[in-house]
Amino acid sequence: MKKLLCVLLLALIVCMSFVGCSKDDQKLEEAIHLSVWTYYNGVPKDVFYQLVDEFNQTAGKENNIFVEPRTTGSVNELAVNIYASAKEDIGAEPMPDIFMAYSASALQIDQLGLVLDLDPYFTQEELDSYHKDFLEDGRFGEDNALKIIPIAKSSEVLFVNETSFDLFANEVDVDRDLFASWEGLIQIAKQYYDWTDGQTEAPNDGKAFFGVDSVANYMLVGAQQLGSSLYQISDDRATVSLTPEVAKKLWDNFYVPYVNGYYGHIGNFRSDDVKTGDLLAYTGSTASASWFPRDVQLGKDEAFNIKGIAYPLPVFEGAEPISVQQGAGMVVVKSDEPRQQAAVLFLKWLTQTEQNSKFALQTGYLPVKTQSLSIDAFHKGVETYCVDGVDPLVERTAETIYEMLEEHTMYAPKPFYASEGARTILENSLLDYATQDLLSIEEGMKTDTKDNVIAAYATDENFQVWYEQITAQLSEMIGA
Repeated sequence: MKKLLCVLLLALIVCMSFVGCSKDDQKLEEAIHLSVWTYYNGVPKDVFYQLVDEFNQTAGKENNIFVEPRTTGSVNELAVNIYASAKEDIGAEPMPDIFMAYSASALQIDQLGLVLDLDPYFTQEELDSYHKDFLEDGRFGEDNALKIIPIAKSSEVLFVNETSFDLFANEVDVDRDLFASWEGLIQIAKQYYDWTDGQTEAPNDGKAFFGVDSVANYMLVGAQQLGSSLYQISDDRATVSLTPEVAKKLWDNFYVPYVNGYYGHIGNFRSDDVKTGDLLAYTGSTASASWFPRDVQLGKDEAFNIKGIAYPLPVFEGAEPISVQQGAGMVVVKSDEPRQQAAVLFLKWLTQTEQNSKFALQTGYLPVKTQSLSIDAFHKGVETYCVDGVDPLVERTAETIYEMLEEHTMYAPKPFYASEGARTILENSLLDYATQDLLSIEEGMKTDTKDNVIAAYATDENFQVWYEQITAQLSEMIGA
């Protein structure tokens, strides 16, 4: 079991200290039953429930608090259920006392006046112990109050099937330093496409090298790297500020390599595409190190083992090194003072060193306390909790993300009215447009050369059509 826990660990052994609430922590005279809704499934759900049981038998029992956890499906399903409960829709269940949420979902509930301001329940010393960027992600509203307590965070890195990449690099002069930039990544992807194309007599059958797991993150973070932003936000409302210059840079480094066949997007996740051998690399969550394929399945009876490696998230040439920071936290619903204090007590217990470490070993996220965000703390945790060591890719991912924390600014998009709908547009617009054009290009290649057909699509005029389309969609969604 320890082996399994260590394999699933990603860069997280938390050294969190438990400090009492700034409000008086006193044993409650009457038992309080707290409901907690999460989107945890599988191993995270099992361990979270075990921790809740432990709380109920120890600190909860001592303070007359009993916590009842519930999983309501995926993160999106949880957000839908919470919103329905908050609006008291017919058939919806009563609001829980605590629920997991990203800032965009929490803002919707906060606009209904139901989210507790947590600042009064934490001392300044406690707040200062959190990584400032992680804590800031939970602040929003006119008073920038703390509405979400971070539990665990993640970022994105570049994962590569090193085994297959080495076979390619041994025959082609590939500069691994090119992985550092989006422009360099395109060069490698083109080399790989040409190399695989040359292995058969059929023309234009090269293979894609790379994929983006979250196109929305690519656009949001990419704009930040380029010194811009997709939105201007004021009083929880937004206006679109995606400039043609930034949009063109995003287009050139995604649409163009995509329609050329250098990039791909086939399965539900890009790790699925690595598993099938359709891709060699992708940008994805640091937490996905646990799910990176350990073999490639080419057919029913054909498979081979692979080794993965992690590189820092690419940065546009000459741009600022910025990466995403993401991960849901815990929100406390307004009720009466005893229930609110009980909820905070539980969350503080949950982030004590022992409890949080038990959960961290199986979820693969980053710690949220500054003192824990170092590779030394990671290795010390491995020595303490993983006597058999950790999976090499997990360790490499930890080293990579801690390197990024030293060199990159961690960016978390601020929530605003309809930000979830806007994110859906960002996730789909550029990808859908490129995919549709790729189908047309493949059809055109039946009667014309690849270069001629692509030249008719990779134009400034076609970019302008997409740019006007996405800015109109975003403006309509956010009411700007």
